[in-house]
Amino acid sequence: IKRHDIFSNIGFLQAEYRDNDNRTFSEVLGVQLGIKLPLVNKDRPDLGRRKLELFEDQQKLETETVAMDIRQFNLENDLRLRIDQYNLIASKLDKFTAIESEAVPDIETLLELEDYKTDLQDRQHELRRDILISYIKWLHYQGQLSQAPYVNFLSSGREALPVE
Repeated sequence: IKRHDIFSNIGFLQAEYRDNDNRTFSEVLGVQLGIKLPLVNKDRPDLGRRKLELFEDQQKLETETVAMDIRQFNLENDLRLRIDQYNLIASKLDKFTAIESEAVPDIETLLELEDYKTDLQDRQHELRRDILISYIKWLHYQGQLSQAPYVNFLSSGREALPVE
């Protein structure tokens, strides 16, 4: 492209010899100066630039597509991990409901178990919040939050939201 740009607007200098018997030697020799007129392929450098820009845009698109796929994969894995942690804590809390307070031999052990249960409940609430935030990020990244009709994704029935 650069080489074509450099030579695209240059004219030319040309030696001339007119074969004529009536003239002297200095009259038959001459020099012509000319300028190129771009009649055919005058936009060749522009086409080259456009091809180069198109190639660069395709490379950017491929890079962005791969980055988006990786981001979506990470969001889905993060969401699955948090859900698994939430289910694990829920199963531990279910085991606590099976333990009756009369079965615990002393009050100190009962207090430790209650403290542990409270910690598990706190962690479960934190995980629920994190799951909802991750789910909303995932929906946003999927583009589902801005699609009409607007849907309440946090409800179990996914009811449509009223539009004003």
